[in-house]
Amino acid sequence: MLAKVEVIMHLPIAVIAAFCTALVPSISSAIAKNNMEVGARRLSFSFFVAILIILPAAIGTAVISDPILRMIYPAAPEGAGLLALTTITMIFVSLNFVVNGGLYGLGKVMIPVVSLVIGGIIKLVLNIVLISNPNINVYGAVISSIVCQVIVFVICFVVLNKHIKLNINFKNHIFKPLIAAGIMGAGVFRYV
Repeated sequence: MLAKVEVIMHLPIAVIAAFCTALVPSISSAIAKNNMEVGARRLSFSFFVAILIILPAAIGTAVISDPILRMIYPAAPEGAGLLALTTITMIFVSLNFVVNGGLYGLGKVMIPVVSLVIGGIIKLVLNIVLISNPNINVYGAVISSIVCQVIVFVICFVVLNKHIKLNINFKNHIFKPLIAAGIMGAGVFRYV
């Protein structure tokens, strides 16, 4: 069940990964020219675009998780709740791609590694505790993945923002896309 969910989760992430692959040389070029303002602008724009792509994908996937699984896996469509919960991980994995691209462009390649080790250790402990609980079971793997990705994101974002000031307006770059994606999700939910 978890394997099916992982496959579906990685589809929108692949789009963000391709986008972020182009981000690293762009940021590196601006920094090599000592133009941190251009680097910050490019990184802020990339963050915004990632949010515009991943929020509707995540909310849409969460809302129609059952029909998606029934369509792709008609013989074994269970796991809709698991897929819906996994979309939170999908959001943070995508944002981590952007933040890590910025850190790589800055030459801070060890920060994502260290943060992932910290997140991985916490994920391992949470997996042991949560999965062994019969009331939580396989959902524990998803919950621990969410916690891991949030920790990795927070560490990397704080370090990145310390070195290059991002111009992220909460209202325009996060709140409005979240509201729009929520309205889209409500509209889709109504017809599912």
